[in-house]
Amino acid sequence: MNNMNSGYFRYSMSNRAAEAYENGEKPLSKWTKKAIIEQIEEYIKDSSISCPIEELKKVPALVLKKLVLKRSSWHHTSYYANATDFYSVDQDKLSDLTKEDIEAALAAAKQSVVQIDSYRGSINYLVWTGSRKHPKATRHSLEDVNIEEKGAFYIVTDDSGKEILRKKIGSNGTHVYRKDG
Repeated sequence: MNNMNSGYFRYSMSNRAAEAYENGEKPLSKWTKKAIIEQIEEYIKDSSISCPIEELKKVPALVLKKLVLKRSSWHHTSYYANATDFYSVDQDKLSDLTKEDIEAALAAAKQSVVQIDSYRGSINYLVWTGSRKHPKATRHSLEDVNIEEKGAFYIVTDDSGKEILRKKIGSNGTHVYRKDG
């Protein structure tokens, strides 16, 4: 007797996850723009769905994913049984999609462009050396430098604009102090 509730397909995913792939569901990271467009074209051909496909072809992949994909299920993946969300193309969204919806999504994506905050200040940070088994952190600091908060990073430059350091905001041991005035 074959029990579909248990077992793994090789070492990478559960049997149900493998079945989801066969049904057109994938993790968000596996969806490419080309795959989404192909799936939409298949739906248009097989059903009475009409959507502005030529407009969708002009949309960046990230915006396209937000517009037409929906979380359809979750499955266990990897040897350690991690829970992974799977997504599929939402036919209901497709049938209701208009050019105005696409333009609004593009405008929202353009507004979420990375904000940059520049100032002078000091930064304390750690440099990690050693091995994974025996890591060693050394404290360093830079005083009176130009600091930009760009996206998820602190970018430290000298007076000529040359990048000295790039550290992720919130990384362990990284502290920035703004210079007053």
